[in-house]
Amino acid sequence: MSNSNNKPTFKLKIIQQNCQHSIAVMGDTAKMICEGVGDVWILQEPYMLNGKVAGLGDVRVFYIDDNTRAAIAVPNEDIDVFVRGDVSDGDAVFIILNYNHYTIGVGSIYCPTDTDIEVSIYKMNKGISGFANHPFLLGADANATSRFWHSKNIAASRNRELRGETLSEYINHNNFLILNSPSDFYTFSGPTGSSDIDITLAGPRLERDFSFNWEVCPDLGISDHNLIQVDLIPRSTEDPLEQHSLEKYKLTMDWEQFNLNRCAYSHAQFAGLPLDDMVNTLNGWVENSLKKTKVRNPRKNNAKWWTSNLTQMRKLTRKLRKEYQLTKRSADANVEDQNITRACMEAREKWKAANKRYKESVVDAKRTHWQDYVTAQTRDKLDPWGGVYKLLRGKKGPTDLMAVDVDGRVAASWQEAAAALTRTFFGPVLELPYNVETITDDEGAESSYEVTKEKIAELLRKVKGRKAPGIDGLTGSTIKKIFNIAPEYIVTIINKCFQDGTFPRQWKKAKTIILLKSPDKPKSQPRSYRPICLLPAWSKILEKLMVERLAEDIKNKERVSAKQYGFTAGKSTQDAWLDVIETVEKSESKYVLGIFIDFVGAFDNIKWEAIFAKLDRINARDSKLWRSYFRDRWIVITGRSETYTREVTQGCPQGSICGPFIWNMIMNDLLISLEEAEVKFVAYADDLLVMIEGNTRRIVEENGTAVVQKVGTFADGVGLTVSMSKSECMLLKGIMAPTRPPWIKLNNQVIKYSTQVKYLGLMVSSRLNFLPHFINLRTRLTNLAAQFRRVTRRKWGPSISTLRIWWNGVFSALSLYGSAVWLGELRKSTIRDALDRCERVVLYACLPICRTVSTPAMQAIMGELPWRYKALDLGLRYRLERNINTPRDLAIDVTDVRDKTPKEIKKFINERLQESWRHEWEEQTKGRTTYEFIKNPAIIKDLHWFQPTLEQLFIITGHGTLNKYLYDKNISDNADCQCAQAPEDWKHVLFDCPLYTDLRTWDPNLRNNINRFMEERVEYEKFRNFCESVFARKKETLVT
Repeated sequence: MSNSNNKPTFKLKIIQQNCQHSIAVMGDTAKMICEGVGDVWILQEPYMLNGKVAGLGDVRVFYIDDNTRAAIAVPNEDIDVFVRGDVSDGDAVFIILNYNHYTIGVGSIYCPTDTDIEVSIYKMNKGISGFANHPFLLGADANATSRFWHSKNIAASRNRELRGETLSEYINHNNFLILNSPSDFYTFSGPTGSSDIDITLAGPRLERDFSFNWEVCPDLGISDHNLIQVDLIPRSTEDPLEQHSLEKYKLTMDWEQFNLNRCAYSHAQFAGLPLDDMVNTLNGWVENSLKKTKVRNPRKNNAKWWTSNLTQMRKLTRKLRKEYQLTKRSADANVEDQNITRACMEAREKWKAANKRYKESVVDAKRTHWQDYVTAQTRDKLDPWGGVYKLLRGKKGPTDLMAVDVDGRVAASWQEAAAALTRTFFGPVLELPYNVETITDDEGAESSYEVTKEKIAELLRKVKGRKAPGIDGLTGSTIKKIFNIAPEYIVTIINKCFQDGTFPRQWKKAKTIILLKSPDKPKSQPRSYRPICLLPAWSKILEKLMVERLAEDIKNKERVSAKQYGFTAGKSTQDAWLDVIETVEKSESKYVLGIFIDFVGAFDNIKWEAIFAKLDRINARDSKLWRSYFRDRWIVITGRSETYTREVTQGCPQGSICGPFIWNMIMNDLLISLEEAEVKFVAYADDLLVMIEGNTRRIVEENGTAVVQKVGTFADGVGLTVSMSKSECMLLKGIMAPTRPPWIKLNNQVIKYSTQVKYLGLMVSSRLNFLPHFINLRTRLTNLAAQFRRVTRRKWGPSISTLRIWWNGVFSALSLYGSAVWLGELRKSTIRDALDRCERVVLYACLPICRTVSTPAMQAIMGELPWRYKALDLGLRYRLERNINTPRDLAIDVTDVRDKTPKEIKKFINERLQESWRHEWEEQTKGRTTYEFIKNPAIIKDLHWFQPTLEQLFIITGHGTLNKYLYDKNISDNADCQCAQAPEDWKHVLFDCPLYTDLRTWDPNLRNNINRFMEERVEYEKFRNFCESVFARKKETLVT
C-alpha cells in the first residue's frame, strides 16, 4: 500500500522477521544489516546465548528477559530509543523511537500457539497503552490466520482460524490498521507448510502522519518466515527536515589553521576581552580549525566472517526458495496436476538442501572467524586487553533510556525519563539565595594570584590524553597541543579567572552519560543507573589550582581528621579496614557494635549554602571564584536525536576535580565532632562506620543512638539524609541474643540489624568473620569465568601467556582484594580451603584440562603462585610498608625483614613463598603424575615454549581418554590398551605401547627424567607432537 504525493524528507525502513532461534538466521540477518537493510528490525524468536540475544554484533537490541521470544534491533545509530520496559515482557517488547523530529512507537509480539490468544491480546493492549498518543507500528507472529490480513488457505488450520477471529475482533474494535497487503507469497513458507500468520498493525495516527509500503520479501532472509519490509514516509512537507544520510564524518584538527586563527588575534587584543569572550574566542579558533573527513558506513565491514562463497550460496538459496514458492503457488492452484505437484516437491527438496548447506556454512564461517580472531589477538599479536577482552567483559557505552518509575509515576517518554533520572541524581532545581549576576565584592575579594606558564604545563603533563572529552569535544591531547601553540593565551584566561573571581560559564556545562550499574539491576528504578558527567578538560586545570589553594587555606585554619581515608593521598580502603580491625582488637569492652551509615545521594545533595558558609569560616582566599564555580551549572544529556538540559543547584559537581575535595571538607566537620566526643569511627568518602563500645546492651544502645542522632543533625544541616533502608548495624565483637539485637534509633526509627554486611568491597559477618567474603567471591568468580569460557576452550583459545596476564590482571586482582585486611584469616584451614575452591573455579576455566584433576596439579600447570601464598605476599608487604603489625603463626616468618628496603622485602618474601610452595608440592599426595613432569612449579611460567593443550594434559595429568583412568572411574569396563600388552595408562602410552613406537623421537633415557619434557624446549616439542599424534590416531581408530 502506498500513497504519497510529496517528496519525502526521509524513509524509515522497518523489517519484521521471525528468527526461529537459529544462529544461522541471525548471522544472515547480521550480514543484511551490514549491507544497510533496515533501520529497525522487529524480531520474534531470536537466537539466545547465555541469556542474551546473540549473533548481531554490536547492534543495539532491546528485549526484557533472558528467555525472550520478542526483541527489536535498531541498527540506525541516529535513532534515539526509549524502552517501555514497564509494559514489556519476554513475549512482547515495546519501544519509542525519536528520529528526525518524529516520534514513533514500535512493538514486537510473539503469540505462542500453546497460550490462549487472549493473553497475547492483553499484552498487546498493555504495550499500546505505553505509546500514549504517538503513531505506532506492531509486528506480530500471531500464529493466527484471517481474511483481514489476507491469509491464504485459511481452512488448513481451524485453530489458527479461531485465533484469527478473536484477534480480528480486537483489531476492529480499536480501529487499528492492518498493513498487510495481498501478496503472492506466504509470510511463512517452510518444509512443514505455508501460511500467513505474521501481521503488521498500526495505530490510526500512523496513516495520518505517514504513507507506507508493506511487502513480503521472499528473496531476502533464510528463515521459514519470509522477511517483511515496511517503509514509512512522512506525509508532511512543512519545514522539511534534513535528509538522513548514511555518510559519516570524523572531525580532526588542522593545527596549521589553528595557528593562523591565533595569529590573527594579538595577545594584547585577547587580554583586553571579558573572560567569557576570551573562552568563546578560543573555542572559535578550534571550531574554525576542524576538518570534516568522510568515513565509510561504519557497519559495512562488520561482518568480517563473511566470505565470497557464502555470497554465492546465499544467492543460490534465495533463488531456489523463490522458485519453490512460485511452483507451490502453481501446485496449490492445480491440485489435480501430478506433474506440477512433482515439480513442486523437487523444487522443495532442492531448496531444503541448499538452505541446509547455507545455514551450516554460516555457522561454520562465524565459528572459524571467531576462533581465528581470538588466535590472532591473543596468540600471534598478544594483545590481552584488546578487542577479545573487551568483548568478553561486555564493556558498553551509554544506556538507552527506559521507562523509570519515580514515586509511583512511570516516565512515558525519553524527555520524561531524562528529567526523572536527573531529578534523582541531582535533586530538584532550587531557588538559590544568590544569583550569579549579583555576586558582589564582599563575597570574596578579587585575587592577585598569578599562575605561571610552567605551573600550567606541569598540570597538563598529568592530564590523560585519551580520556573522554566534555561537551566541547576537546581531549587531553588536544588541549596540550593548544597550550603548546598558544601558552600565553591560556595563562591569560586562567589568571583572568582568579583576578575577576569568575569561573567561565562554558566550563560549567557537563556532558552527562547514563549507565546501568549492572545487568541484574531493575531497569525501572532510577537508582539502578549512575550518571557520568564529563566536564571540559580546561575546567579541570583551573579546578586543580583552586583545590591546591583551598587545601592550603584549610591546613592553615583547621584540623583535618586522620580518619578520612577516601580521596586522601596515600590511603586506601585497606587502611580503613585495618583501622577497624585494630580498634576492635584493642577494645577492652565486652561489645563493639558497628553502625554502617549510608547517606542518600551524598555527593549530589549537599546544599551550596553549607559549602559557602564553610568557605567563609576558613576565610578562603578564592571565595568569590568558588561561588562563581558553583552557580549557573548545567548538565546536558545528549541522545542520538534528543537533548535534555537542566540546571544543577546543589551537590558536588559530578566528574569534577573539586567534588571529592569539597565533600571531604564538609564531612570533616562531622568527623572532628565525633573525635571530640571520643567516638571510634572510620570514613571512606561518604561511607561512615561508627564503632560503639560498651559492656552492656543498654550502654551500647544509648551511646549508639546518641551518635547516630549527632550524624543525623549534621546531615540535616548540610542538606543530606541518612538512608534508613541502607544503613545497618552489626556486632563486631561480642555475642547478643539473636532474638533481641541492639536497637539503634534515628528519629524514632530503628536501624536494621544484620548478621552480614558489605563494607568497602568486603563481605563480613558478626565478630569480623570473613568467610562470607570468600563464599560470595566464588560466586562472582564463577560468573566472571563463564564470560572467559567463550575463548578458553579445550581445543583452541588464547596462549598461556595471555591467560597468565588475565589471571593476574583480572582474576587475582579480584580475588586478592583486601588481602592485607583478611591476612590473619589465612591461619584458618576453612579460609585457605575456601580460597583454594575459588582458585579452582578459574583454573578449570583457563586450562584445557579434565574436571577431575586435583587443584594442586592445576596450580602447578598454571605456574602462578597459589592465591593463598599470593595473599600472604601482598598482605605482608602492605602491612610492612605501613609498619602495621602482622599476624603471628603465618606460613612465613617476617620478623627479620623490618630493617630491609621494600625491594629487598619483596624479594625475600617471594623467595620464601616459592620455596614453601615447592616443598608443599613435593609432599603432596595428589597430582603425583603431574609431579613427574613438573618438579618445581615456580619455573613453569618461565618456560615460554610450554603451551598446554588438551592432548598434552591427558598425559601430564594421567586424566582423560585413557582406558586405565576410565576403568578406575567406573566409566569403562576394560583397562587394557589396544595393543593388549598392558593397561592403558599415561606411562604405557608415553614409553611402552608398540602402537606408537613410530611417534617416539626422544632419548629412551627420558623415562628416568620425565621432567626434561617440560624443561628442555627440544624435548618438549617432541613430546607435544607425540601427544597430538597419539590422540589423533586413537580418534581415527575409534571412528573406524
